[in-house]
Amino acid sequence: MWIILLLIEIGQGKILLAPQRSVNKPRKNKMKKLGTVGLIALTLVIIGGLNWGLVGFFSFNLVTALFGSTMLTNIVYDLVGISALYIAFGCFMGKE
Repeated sequence: MWIILLLIEIGQGKILLAPQRSVNKPRKNKMKKLGTVGLIALTLVIIGGLNWGLVGFFSFNLVTALFGSTMLTNIVYDLVGISALYIAFGCFMGKE
């Protein structure tokens, strides 16, 4: 069974996907460079995750606090969801 470790180097815009290796097998690293859209998507996913952490730990929704209950709040949630799909498909379904 493979465990995927996701190490993010935001400064260089790269994601390192390193499968956990057994003692006898050499490690093979796969590097994938993110473009501008990938970095924006990654940033939105991190912001969304931090917002969910605030909701879970402190019952405080930062997005609603900033934008109120408007259509803009729904747009932010939509962008975070689309970004998560983009990152998921880009990392795990991308070309090798």
